[in-house]
Amino acid sequence: MIIFFVAAGSLGRRSGGIRITGPSLVLRKFHVNASAPDGVLVEIVGRASGVTAWLLTIMGFDAETSLKLSNNELSFRSSSLFGQLNQVAPLPGISSTHCGYSKPIGYLILGVIFVLGGILIGLGQSGGGGIFLTGLIIGGIFLIAYWLSKKMTISIETGGGMIMGLIFKRSVIENIPIDIQKAIQAMDVINQKVIESQR
Repeated sequence: MIIFFVAAGSLGRRSGGIRITGPSLVLRKFHVNASAPDGVLVEIVGRASGVTAWLLTIMGFDAETSLKLSNNELSFRSSSLFGQLNQVAPLPGISSTHCGYSKPIGYLILGVIFVLGGILIGLGQSGGGGIFLTGLIIGGIFLIAYWLSKKMTISIETGGGMIMGLIFKRSVIENIPIDIQKAIQAMDVINQKVIESQR
């Protein structure tokens, strides 16, 4: 049975959600094409976050993680300076697929509090321009952190219990946006191919 799960909130809680171990990746490529001529229907590629990982990638060191869907199989590949992991699952062997996202709501709340506090306190007293400006700057930092920290999760579970998946977020350097609709589109293609393979 194919399960399609879209969750808003924390994905790592014990009460439920999607649990994928490993660090969050920043997107380098997100490609979905249900009728791709080269046979790669879904391709999601990410790298470790940070300037160091970006420089290693630019220098040609293979430090990426990818999830690819073809007409017959789904493959997961993770490589770094320490080694490489390859997993392949035939489509008929996939039992469930999962997709979700989480947003750090605490950043949004703090951002709004600092912005509103800066406005109310700074404008409410004479010479409060410094408080006003400080509130806007700190609040703005929290709001930007909220915008950049949204994480998406895609995972696939086989009938044997093997889980392949990715946790990824927007990259400031590559500037590939994260969109839940893109993730849903990718899951639709994966689900369709799995269902077709099991008929």
